[in-house]
Amino acid sequence: MQERTCSTGFMIAILAFLLLLPVGWPQQPKPGGTLRVAWEADISGLDPHLSFGMQARLVVGNLFNSLVTIDPELNFVPDLAESWEVLENSKVYVFHLRKGVTFHDGTDFDAEAVRWNYQRVVDPEEKTLDAPYYNGIVEAVEALDTHTVTFTLKHPTRTLLAALAADRVGFLLMSPASYKKWGREDVRLHPVGTGPFTLAKWEQNQVIALEKNPHYFKPGLPYLDRLELRIMKDGVTRVTALRAGEVDFANLVPREHVERLTRHPQIYVLRGKDTQRIVTQFNLKNPTFKDVRVRQAVLGYGIDRPAIVKTALLGQAQPL
Repeated sequence: MQERTCSTGFMIAILAFLLLLPVGWPQQPKPGGTLRVAWEADISGLDPHLSFGMQARLVVGNLFNSLVTIDPELNFVPDLAESWEVLENSKVYVFHLRKGVTFHDGTDFDAEAVRWNYQRVVDPEEKTLDAPYYNGIVEAVEALDTHTVTFTLKHPTRTLLAALAADRVGFLLMSPASYKKWGREDVRLHPVGTGPFTLAKWEQNQVIALEKNPHYFKPGLPYLDRLELRIMKDGVTRVTALRAGEVDFANLVPREHVERLTRHPQIYVLRGKDTQRIVTQFNLKNPTFKDVRVRQAVLGYGIDRPAIVKTALLGQAQPL
């Protein structure tokens, strides 16, 4: 068998409130301040379509927007597109864009910027990570006017919105002017999107600092003035910094520390929807596994999922 697993750590959000009561949340978010984050790894760049790694993917979501995004209930909702229409038996998607939106460099976000970003994503010379999302389904992307863009598909499909919104890396839109200024190799060091934050500082293996975009198109957001992602590659170091109040948030901590952190009177452990999977797959080149009864016996009945959750995952999961 071939086994594929997700991250060996436990993806969890943890907040330390040193000045608040040990239970409960403020009734209303208060604007301002800096969130200090214990960040588990440095990044190779902030090009939303070329920079590898989960950490880069999480950071670019603060710098860029897509046409659509995903809400906490996993629904597709407007982002840079105010609305959209599905026409011609689901072969044409017409997106109506927000007006008055600008990139961080002051240039206008419009339909031509969307068309340019699409052409860049599917350009074979660019070798972007997300080109496969579109190569098999999109026939053409056209700017009908300044604030209207169409995606014409090769055949009806329900996958377009998922590709545009996927995990905050589906179709993040950068300033065409920034690409023309810096070029393919260096634009990763100078990210220019429409997102709630801009890149303020990036010191390799030390800190990634983001500052509030005062011109963000979503009223009242972001609440924070600054994000400091402090690079701490060791899990115990991140936990120690959190317990000591040196940081406010840790995105990834070792499983064996979760219960102890849960009992800390000034730390909140936030558990979201279960969206990670540990998957075991059969190598069907082995003739033994071509028999469905063997596959059922080995995985269907031969693996004690509750025991795996209890022992290997320390109770921090749900059996499928």
